[in-house]
Amino acid sequence: FRSMIFGVVPYYLAIKEARVASTTAKREAEQRQRAEANELKAKTEANKSIQVARFLARMLEGVGPSKALGRDTTILREILDKSAADVEHNLENEPEVQAELYLVIGKTYEELGQYTNAVWLTREAVRLRKAQSVSETPELADSLANLGAMLYSSDDFKGAEEMGRQALEMRRRLYGDEHTNVATSLNNIGLALWNQNKTKEAESMEREALRMRKKLLGNNDIDVAKTFLNLANV
Repeated sequence: FRSMIFGVVPYYLAIKEARVASTTAKREAEQRQRAEANELKAKTEANKSIQVARFLARMLEGVGPSKALGRDTTILREILDKSAADVEHNLENEPEVQAELYLVIGKTYEELGQYTNAVWLTREAVRLRKAQSVSETPELADSLANLGAMLYSSDDFKGAEEMGRQALEMRRRLYGDEHTNVATSLNNIGLALWNQNKTKEAESMEREALRMRKKLLGNNDIDVAKTFLNLANV
């Protein structure tokens, strides 16, 4: 009888342990499912926000003086000022969306000739993307290129060259030596060098950009024509 009792006790202990283990496993599985659902929801919301930012970018295309045909842009500037402040204070937990919107608003400021604001917002976009990226990304390379373009528009040709070279190096690592984005960086650096009277190096950059664009795009592409003109100017 005693041996039967001692045999039964471990049996019930084993059942109890199995039930506890099963409950724990079930709880952990539920926690994982909730975490995955929350992560998916966060990604979905972030993606929606990015899509909204890109939709806004398309809406704001061509609002500069050449497209506005002399119309008063005061209200638009006020909207941009408020939008930039809202993005800064209300999207701190969504840095990728924040960066995307900074680029959109910065580009619009550039179109309006507000270069100080354009440069500041684009620098912020670069800073955010550098902080978020564990490696080099096309988005970060594009942000560097955009910052170079903003600096060029504000007559900071040395800064434009520096940002252009950073974008070029990153794009070469991302895409290789033969790519349209690489050609664009070469072209932009050439313009920055030309405006610093570094004509020999500028010519070399523009010739390489022209060679690459002709190879990748053909002779009848508008970017090829622009590079011909840039080289002629140099």
